[in-house]
Amino acid sequence: MRHELMPMLRGFNPGVDGLLANLATIARDEEAHWEAEVGRILPQVMLPGKPVRGGGRAVSTAVGEAGVAVELERLKAMDAATRRRVVRGMARGIGSRLSFEETAKVLALAGFGGYAGILGRIGSRLELRDGLRAERSARELRLWRQAVGDDK
Repeated sequence: MRHELMPMLRGFNPGVDGLLANLATIARDEEAHWEAEVGRILPQVMLPGKPVRGGGRAVSTAVGEAGVAVELERLKAMDAATRRRVVRGMARGIGSRLSFEETAKVLALAGFGGYAGILGRIGSRLELRDGLRAERSARELRLWRQAVGDDK
């Protein structure tokens, strides 16, 4: 069916091939920009592990377990597009990938935007695919992957 679509589109617009090529160029340039921008921002905002009483952060040494966090105030200062990219970059940083829907759920958990059934309350958690979890505290949004066989 795909090979039948282009002749039909050319019937509507003979220049569709050039338009699609231009769109592909723009998409590549936009993605390169966002990769560089997120690569610059993430080290400034991403925190390893989870906070501990008395200050500092605890980083798990369990095989297969990893976690990162970002302060909610830092996310609040970002525009929506940057927020999405930062959350997705955090997940990539611990070996996971988020779909558009999962990203929206995590941002709703953090208090940005609504998503059916998700309230951004302190202590709220989400369980996502492949063992990825998200949690909102009073100050942070934390993503982590459970170690195999760990149910906490």
